[in-house]
Amino acid sequence: MFEIHDTFICEDNLDWTKCIGVRTDSGHSMSSCYGGLHALIQRNAPDALWTHCIIHREALASKHQSPPLNVVLESVLEVSNFIKTWQGF
Repeated sequence: MFEIHDTFICEDNLDWTKCIGVRTDSGHSMSSCYGGLHALIQRNAPDALWTHCIIHREALASKHQSPPLNVVLESVLEVSNFIKTWQGF
């Protein structure tokens, strides 16, 4: 996963130090501070803040409980993902 991100950053002449935050679902492969994506990004972007995205969990929980709420949360998730792609670059 890191290699994909690093290749994109390098090919587009972006600066890792401008990465100000990363948001994931906190899976072990993502959040491990020793060898996960978090550790690898932290080496290149030491000031980046790491946060857990709770919207994904809420969207999954509402999928079967409340279809109208799920529609709203999916829209929020799309907007959040769009903003994350532009923030910091």
